[in-house]
Amino acid sequence: MIGYNPLVLKAANASTEPLASLFSACNGNAAEYLKTTILPTYGVTNPKESEIAQLVALKGKGSFANALGKMLSSRGSINWSSGRHSASDVTLFGYGKGDGFKDLKVEMSGNWDNSELPLYIEKRLGLDLASTTAKLRAQAPGWVGKRDVTSHGEEHLHMEHN
Repeated sequence: MIGYNPLVLKAANASTEPLASLFSACNGNAAEYLKTTILPTYGVTNPKESEIAQLVALKGKGSFANALGKMLSSRGSINWSSGRHSASDVTLFGYGKGDGFKDLKVEMSGNWDNSELPLYIEKRLGLDLASTTAKLRAQAPGWVGKRDVTSHGEEHLHMEHN
């Protein structure tokens, strides 16, 4: 297998959820429908018979979409740190006019963790997100949750109720 190659994602023209629905509705030859419709639409080429058999066995099950996603990811050697987030760095481009460009270039250079970006935006726009969040929680505590991250990196959303 070759190394990381995100170009395999370029051929995907639909996400797994609608393709799972299409496949569930198939009343004909499931294996043939996978080969001619589902897999080409998702960008999966040259499927192995074992992959076809696995997907046919998962027809109508919630795990079908996950298995389909893993097929495409494996072709590009794309590893996921969780069910929905890849562990790969993402390039973020920015543009600023005049002196703003110079500030942006200096302030945003290097690597940033995704959790740091809202803090940068807050600073640049002169906002106070902590104060705004406190006000939202005071006015509508039933729908503004708190997130905690466990020592294992798992995220939990806690909803407040009065």
